[in-house]
Amino acid sequence: MQMLPDSMQNFTPLVQSVAQSNALITVSQNGYIIYQKEVPPGPFTIADLQLSGSGSDLDVSIKEADGSVRSFLVPYS
Repeated sequence: MQMLPDSMQNFTPLVQSVAQSNALITVSQNGYIIYQKEVPPGPFTIADLQLSGSGSDLDVSIKEADGSVRSFLVPYS
């Protein structure tokens, strides 16, 4: 049996949604941006977040090509 390093043992939430156009996805935790990525239109999943140990919810914003912004929270504790 192989032991995983601590960084691989922690639970990491998935961020899933749908971009209506080319969009910039921003994930923040405790007011700090921890992840940004441009995605094409359609469904997306972010599974490779590097989270702090604070266990605070994730604030996700989706900025569409027309400038509109949608936001939602992903619970994380």
